[in-house]
Amino acid sequence: MPHLFRSLQVFLRGLTALYNHFQNTAATGRGSSVEMQGRARNIIKQIESYKQMLFIHFMLDVLESVSRLSTVFQKNEVTVGEAKDSMERMYLSLDAMKARPGNALQQFLDIVGDDKEFQGITLKSSPSDVVNFEKSKVKIVDTINNYVSQRFGNFDSDPVLAASSQIIDIKLWPGSREELAVFGEKQVQTLCEHFGPVLERNDFDSEEAKHEWLDMKVCIFRNYNSLKSPAVWQKMFLEYSEMFANILMIIEILLILPLSTACCERGFSCLKRIKSDWRTRLDTECLDGLMRISMDGPDLEAFDCEKALAHWWNKGERQRRPLYNE
Repeated sequence: MPHLFRSLQVFLRGLTALYNHFQNTAATGRGSSVEMQGRARNIIKQIESYKQMLFIHFMLDVLESVSRLSTVFQKNEVTVGEAKDSMERMYLSLDAMKARPGNALQQFLDIVGDDKEFQGITLKSSPSDVVNFEKSKVKIVDTINNYVSQRFGNFDSDPVLAASSQIIDIKLWPGSREELAVFGEKQVQTLCEHFGPVLERNDFDSEEAKHEWLDMKVCIFRNYNSLKSPAVWQKMFLEYSEMFANILMIIEILLILPLSTACCERGFSCLKRIKSDWRTRLDTECLDGLMRISMDGPDLEAFDCEKALAHWWNKGERQRRPLYNE
């Protein structure tokens, strides 16, 4: 989705140049074939259409909203609660577009005004354009919202995902001591039953986990309530791994629940980038190391190369020729 959004932005920035190009192509005596001239005239007709420009700017607003949701799902670390919040934001943003124009569409309407002129192009319209556009706009918004709702409907219906979002996201915890006392008990029971076979292989004690859950809530509420969720769980694993050993087994599973395959797609792209046709003799161990460095290693600006250079200079098996090209 983000690349479609950027494509529309590029198209609108170069609209005048494209329009002039297709006018030259459509003109007779310019060396273009009859078929190419016909195609150019058809594109010119679309560019000069007021209804088409309305639709393009509306889709710019829609793609911006959907792209935000797509970007959230492409993150390496995203919780169920964060994903649900992003979807709700998209629903509200698209529903608002049915009642009033989005930013891009409103800017277009302000520029065009009554003269129907946009970037030096006189737009052609009919009395039914606005009415038909409004009908299409409502239909598109409802279709997108319904599709996303069906695609991710199990976020609310699945008890495991619902329990995961409520426990992992600290900002969803109740603020009063009375509500916090019983918060999460049913969710922990649901997770214990669902992940039971995996947990039992690691000497998990469900009864002890329930007691640890209460102790951990008190610890977080008193000491780490102001921190964000990732920082809180990092503290728990670093400083309380023995005290809350059983309940942290469940938390560890919840923290690694994959919500998308974006990390896998990035891995395949990294593999193709490293193991090219010129490096087919890379063995598995070396390839694994290079991929881990590329995907999980530090940024080039933060990497200190002196240690790596010293290792290469002192322990490399092949001959070193640092001044080979000089």
